[in-house]
Amino acid sequence: MSQVLELVVHDGCQTNALIGYFGEVRQRPCGHCTWCHTKQRQRLPDPPPLRELSEGIDVTAFRSLRALHPESLGDPRQAARLLCGLGSPALTKSRLTRLQFFGLFEEYRFADVLGWCEGLSKKTA
Repeated sequence: MSQVLELVVHDGCQTNALIGYFGEVRQRPCGHCTWCHTKQRQRLPDPPPLRELSEGIDVTAFRSLRALHPESLGDPRQAARLLCGLGSPALTKSRLTRLQFFGLFEEYRFADVLGWCEGLSKKTA
């Protein structure tokens, strides 16, 4: 994903940058990409701020769900996978991918959700 974003904000012919990635070299700009039309590096807008993880979830209901499915959600990493919308055989087998929690935090970094789940596990231990 980051490589795609780097291509969008590339300061030069984007087509040449793309084909350069695959080992081909062009001598002249393509004339049809955004950079060739504007001669300016593009700037992506800043992403909107994300709310605190605890504000976007019914923590009590999520804890109850984890207690009901310890084999699928007992580990913080498994719980984070559910919240980020990352399927696994255990989540599919338990039909947890059909619940409102699946993908609830898909716009957040996995590491942040994992840290939150680890903190949640420590509070219940």
